[in-house]
Amino acid sequence: MGFGADTADLSAILADTAELLVDALASAAALTTVDTIVDAIKAITDNLPDSGALSDLAAIKAITDNLPDSGALSDLATILASNAVILADTGELQTEWVDGGRLDALLDAIKAKTDTLPIAPAGSDTSTLTQETAAATDVNGTTWKDLLDKSTITVPTRIVGFKVTKGGTWTGNPKIRITKGDGTTKIWPYQDELVMDTDFSDGALTLLTLPVEVTVADGYKMQFRSSAAGDGAGESLQLDQLDIIGVG
Repeated sequence: MGFGADTADLSAILADTAELLVDALASAAALTTVDTIVDAIKAITDNLPDSGALSDLAAIKAITDNLPDSGALSDLATILASNAVILADTGELQTEWVDGGRLDALLDAIKAKTDTLPIAPAGSDTSTLTQETAAATDVNGTTWKDLLDKSTITVPTRIVGFKVTKGGTWTGNPKIRITKGDGTTKIWPYQDELVMDTDFSDGALTLLTLPVEVTVADGYKMQFRSSAAGDGAGESLQLDQLDIIGVG
């Protein structure tokens, strides 16, 4: 009985088995690599919302599907286009209103005209600015004396300024006020009186911050007295100028 042929067959079988083992080992290594990669992917997806599941994508889609245009975002393009128009208009306005710009120049021109208009309300017939002058004597520190009596007027009046000069023998400082034509109801100033050298200067024109408005029914009187009770007979206050605008 011969073993030569059987030995040859056995050697072939062993060679094939060894090759299979090598292939199997190689496949196991590959599987380990794949498993490692899969584990890494899983570690990442586990940190996604909903414990790794991507159900949030479905929720997001459900929301966007309810947006205009059947879920499309074409409205966003419209909004962006509108914003671009708004920004362009804003930039144009900034150019127009910058100092020296077209609209700024127009406003300056209008102001230059209105600055020369009379103080009276628009639509009123306004007389030329007039200056009243008067003088009064015999005054003391307690009695108000009529410096100018305008208890009867024919048109509403706006008083915008005054200038007074005290007499040479005054000891005290003149005090002034404006009353209604009755001589007792004060209409200006808001305090009891104005005092020369405190509120206004001797012989200097004083413009009123707010004009004094006088109706025809009331009329007015410009009154004065001295801050010194000793000032009396023969001492006078000269009203050099009372600027008046009559509105009719």
